[in-house]
Amino acid sequence: MGKMERVLSEKSPNIQRKQPYIGVILALLLLFYCLDFFFRIAPSVVVHPLIQQYHITALGMGGFASAFYLGYAIMQIPSGAILDRFRFTLAMAVAIVICVLTFIGFLLVSQYWAGYGLRLVIGAASAFSFVGVLTLARQYFDPKYFSFIAGIAIGAGTIAASGVQVLGAWAMNFWPWHAVLIVASLFGLVIAGLLLLPYFKLPKRQAMQSPREWSAFKSIMLQPILLTNAIVGGLFYLPTTIFASLWGVPFLEQDYGLTRIQAATGIMWLFIGWAIGAPIIGYWAERLKHYHRLMTVGALLGFAVSLIMIYGQWFSGVEVWILLLVFGVASSAQAGVWKVFHEHAPQQMIGLGVAVTNMIIMLAGVIFHVVVGWLLTLGVFNRANGSINYHLGLVIIPISFFVVALLAFTLRRR
Repeated sequence: MGKMERVLSEKSPNIQRKQPYIGVILALLLLFYCLDFFFRIAPSVVVHPLIQQYHITALGMGGFASAFYLGYAIMQIPSGAILDRFRFTLAMAVAIVICVLTFIGFLLVSQYWAGYGLRLVIGAASAFSFVGVLTLARQYFDPKYFSFIAGIAIGAGTIAASGVQVLGAWAMNFWPWHAVLIVASLFGLVIAGLLLLPYFKLPKRQAMQSPREWSAFKSIMLQPILLTNAIVGGLFYLPTTIFASLWGVPFLEQDYGLTRIQAATGIMWLFIGWAIGAPIIGYWAERLKHYHRLMTVGALLGFAVSLIMIYGQWFSGVEVWILLLVFGVASSAQAGVWKVFHEHAPQQMIGLGVAVTNMIIMLAGVIFHVVVGWLLTLGVFNRANGSINYHLGLVIIPISFFVVALLAFTLRRR
């Protein structure tokens, strides 16, 4: 029996019969999660072209980023319910197609509210990606691999999407930016087509939650440790989403004098840090009694690195990439959040609990992307050459790390 077969649950005959294909389905879902990150961070490579296309300021770009996370947060619970009630692979395929079509629409329209609405829909459909991975892991894999699969998903998604971002920045030297991003997004249709193959059809499952369980979970979420844990998760992810999803590439271009390809490569190194750190921290979080210390150390490291990167600017070239690598490793300590959640949430409500926790995490992006955009408009914005004073807006990044360092210690094991 192979390693994957030993990992898969053997409680159901249907699951046993489908074992050879569940690993393939998981791989396809991980590709969708990579695509989700691409849709999330693609605007960072074309900030100034989008500002010109939509005739907006930094606040408007912050609104676009906020719209994505708003849709993502709103659909966390509904996506879990849909995946529990309908054919799993069909629901995932439909979500992917919606992502692709609305992303193409966002690149082609020029009216701000139309673009805002499309970013909202992209975020809502993208919510199925991470929830889908964790739902499959919950249903078909041994529970002890839950945190590890979550870490692998985060690492794979971030590194793949950033790699595509670098290739996209290079391709824009030869082709129009609209064409490059549209062609990259069409890969999603291939993933959707494969998921619809009858070969990968999984048996329909019954709903996992009843109204009584929903009511019980509401009372559970009033527990301070679960709410604090979700807030820590949101603040821990905030620096990555602010920097990598939108403002990192233009900041590195303007303040460090990097080319677009070099700046995009820097963001890739940030995600490589996530890819390295998330599985390792997820692994050790399962074994350490004081796993909250991992999060505290990661937050303090991120605080120091972000201050140096944003305000020190003593480095250049490859040194900047190393800083971003450390930034990503420090941020990946967020993986400990899922260990805290898994330990304190009732096992029978893991699926719904993941959705709610992830919703709270994404709400941080909804709020603070607008805040950052607003702060950037308060700084010096030179419309003649498109320069922005990033020091004021990006202050949110070290502040987030510092608050996490204060809160994470309250999550010590009970």
